[in-house]
Amino acid sequence: MKALLLLLLNITIASAQYQKLDAPVNDDGRSLSFHLYHFDARKNPAQLHSNPKHIESAVHPRSHLAGVALGKPSPNQTFTLSSQQGILKVTAGNKAGSSVGPCLFSKTGNSLKLDSKHYARRTFILHNGGDLWAIGYAPSISQQQLANALRHISKHGNIRYTTAYQLNAGSSSGLWVSKGNYHPFYLKELKSPPCVLSVRLR
Repeated sequence: MKALLLLLLNITIASAQYQKLDAPVNDDGRSLSFHLYHFDARKNPAQLHSNPKHIESAVHPRSHLAGVALGKPSPNQTFTLSSQQGILKVTAGNKAGSSVGPCLFSKTGNSLKLDSKHYARRTFILHNGGDLWAIGYAPSISQQQLANALRHISKHGNIRYTTAYQLNAGSSSGLWVSKGNYHPFYLKELKSPPCVLSVRLR
């Protein structure tokens, strides 16, 4: 049974990927490091956890691959993230699910002006329009700087993501990634997040 679980974990990890990379955040070429976890939602189901104490209380290394903190966006920037049978969906407006936003970029354009003055730790989600997603963590930057960096990552990376949304901004931002039998990689949130999005083993 243990051998089967390890084999399943290795196959699943091969279809998902943690990545740390540098990307420019402004026209002057200033770069910062970003942490991403790429996954296929049809192979690795996603789950939303409301009002957890912290990310680690919502995930477990034997059943989860990654987790990220969600926050509460401004009302005029709200989208709804939902998970149905493990498949993620983002819809406009505040509906049944978890609030995210703003939209940082989209292939259909983004008319909302992003803030360039306020700096915070931020978490985000990327989508390629199909089954591929990425969750991630950014150091203290503005919404506009995050959008610039994620456009660069999407344009130059192996996966052409077409949409990005902010998940959280502030001290409840955090990212957790399982490393199998090793201690997980954890950029810890400083206060409890309103919600956690996890990526599970099927």
